[in-house]
Amino acid sequence: MEEELKICTLGKFELKSNDVNITEGIKLESKRWELFQYLVTNKHRSISQEEIISVLGLDENSDPVGSLSSLVYRLRNTLKEAIGSQAGDYIRRSGNAYTFNVEKSFWLDIDEFEKACELTNKAIEDNSDDWQESFEQILNLYQGDYLEEAHLCDWVWNARNYYSNQLVSTFNKLAEHLTHQNKYEELWDYYTKVNQLIGFDEDLMFGMIETLLRMGKVGFAHQKLEELIEFFEENDLIIPLKIKVLKSKFPKNNSDNPGLVLEEIKQSLEEEKAYICPPETFTDIFRLEIRRSSRESPPRFLSFFRIDGAYDETILEKVGNNLFEMITKQLRSGDIICRWNNKQIIALLTGLDESEIEKVMKRLYNSFYYLYNIPEEIELKKYFSEIEGKSKK
Repeated sequence: MEEELKICTLGKFELKSNDVNITEGIKLESKRWELFQYLVTNKHRSISQEEIISVLGLDENSDPVGSLSSLVYRLRNTLKEAIGSQAGDYIRRSGNAYTFNVEKSFWLDIDEFEKACELTNKAIEDNSDDWQESFEQILNLYQGDYLEEAHLCDWVWNARNYYSNQLVSTFNKLAEHLTHQNKYEELWDYYTKVNQLIGFDEDLMFGMIETLLRMGKVGFAHQKLEELIEFFEENDLIIPLKIKVLKSKFPKNNSDNPGLVLEEIKQSLEEEKAYICPPETFTDIFRLEIRRSSRESPPRFLSFFRIDGAYDETILEKVGNNLFEMITKQLRSGDIICRWNNKQIIALLTGLDESEIEKVMKRLYNSFYYLYNIPEEIELKKYFSEIEGKSKK
């Protein structure tokens, strides 16, 4: 009796029949298995002989077409021996093209993985708690990178990135869902599990640190942040702006010499860019400016940018990141800027009159739409107000 073929691709590549691992002890780096993996990866299209010959590097052989035919023959025989007389039908030929026969009975982990992602996303969108079972299935199925042993094959990288991004994207939605419910302990457990599966991911690390802060574990969060910054520095990578902003939320170590501390602050302020600070610091600065406004002093303005639209939080956050980075680069060193949340940015501008502020706001607004491809459904709203003055649209 012919058994259903079970194909595992997330992590170690395995073929199973009736719970028997038929690839155990076989050299999986051979061309026949690379052929099988390529056909499975591209199972929804017919693949020409020329494409397969090029991908497998058979074009260097004296008879590339004959070499491919021989590979197909040996692969079909291997499947027949393990599964049954009709197993060779998994590899179908039509003219000068080959395809994986999706009409045959088979189980494929990436198909189940995608179904579980869809169920999880649907439950979260419905604000339901029915996501647990499907998300646990995602974690059980994702045993590692897609075809992790085929790391030398260029063609595998697109599929590998696709499935890892799908995992991260689904988890980011779940993380937002649990954050809204203040379930930080549960969220931290999932962060740990997903991080073990994915390895280094900037967004995951950032989320882990923010979750630790919400849990009140400041010391542990600071340790994780330092590890993240060290990774960027050791690999000569530019530290992302959001990581720098996150770092500013942590208190700095006091020094016995206040002069040294003040000198460090002075040197940091000499950089030709706006001062970035978290909402707590910005609030303190605003309180100070309110006090100063009672005395005779130059005008000071608060400028507000808000992103509105019917997009999910992931898209809005990305748009917000672009806006924040652009404003930070274009403001002056004496200005103060704060990323209040994913959708709102506030800046304190000094030394300008009302007409000059209007020009600055218009320039930032136009630059944003010029530099980035913003979906029509997303709208950038802007306004400013003089401290202790009236709001100006």
